[in-house]
Amino acid sequence: ASFAPQSFSNVFWAYATVDIPHLPLFSRLMDHIIKLGKLDKFNSICLANITWACAKKYEIMYEGLEEGGVQEDTKQKQRHRILFQKIAQHIVGANIFDQFETQHLSRIAAAYADARIKHPRLFQKLALASAQRRDEFAPQSIAFMLNAFARMNLIKVNALYQRAKFGKILNFVEYP
Repeated sequence: ASFAPQSFSNVFWAYATVDIPHLPLFSRLMDHIIKLGKLDKFNSICLANITWACAKKYEIMYEGLEEGGVQEDTKQKQRHRILFQKIAQHIVGANIFDQFETQHLSRIAAAYADARIKHPRLFQKLALASAQRRDEFAPQSIAFMLNAFARMNLIKVNALYQRAKFGKILNFVEYP
């Protein structure tokens, strides 16, 4: 069966929103996206919702794997990591940051921080795109973005207290 990208996004989003852990479904959806050659048909909302849902489910998805053993646990975490890497490579490679609403930029950053997936180039591009569009950010999106950068150790926490403006804070992001 063939699904439209929005359908994939909606399924991920719906299951994550109502906190229904369905590892087999998430695994099949992630496998399908991983096997796709390109993610060009996935718009910014789809990408933001998929990363958010997978990050939200990160802990829940792996809670029941104790009975499956270490091998299954490693396989699931690897699938999760591959999906996040593929999405980051697509966003960075296609340079589509201007297609994201600011809330989706912060959702992407928060999702990568929640899932503990490091992708320095993605965060560097997020910082640049956010600084250029800082006047468009709602306070909650600013908070999510800064929190994500702090949790990924890409910004000095004391810089948050010393810099009052969002753009100035993002100029002090450190990359490994």
